[in-house]
Amino acid sequence: MFFGVIFPYGFLLLLLLLTGRDLRYLIAKRRSVNWPTTQATIQKCEAQLHGPFFSLWTSRIPKSLFGYSYVVGGVRYIGFFATARSLALGEAAEMQDRLDGKSLTVRYDARRPQRSFMVDGEVLGQQVHQGPEWIPRSLRVSTLKEHNS
Repeated sequence: MFFGVIFPYGFLLLLLLLTGRDLRYLIAKRRSVNWPTTQATIQKCEAQLHGPFFSLWTSRIPKSLFGYSYVVGGVRYIGFFATARSLALGEAAEMQDRLDGKSLTVRYDARRPQRSFMVDGEVLGQQVHQGPEWIPRSLRVSTLKEHNS
């Protein structure tokens, strides 16, 4: 009896926790269309990313992680994006090298400039992903904030 009553509520709570992060991401992404833009520089990161531990939909997809940096008001910020990669690690490493140092346009939140999204949805013909299913939480919440002197 106890299990039959508690289980549905526990399952619903877990489902809300896991989808809540996706919902917050989608709302912020939608709002970003009105944010100011700036140029960012891509930095190679990790050719073989396993992704977030609690990734329900993308945990088995091989990923490559990239970083980018941009300056707002004399302060440097960083962001991340991932692409699905083929199983060949050599191709992923080559893509990391090809994108390293390239420019891209990002939108940033003027009130919280550490929040940013890429304007273009793909690089080198690969779809770009910035959602919580693709980027580990440790990277989403730890952004570099460096004063340029």
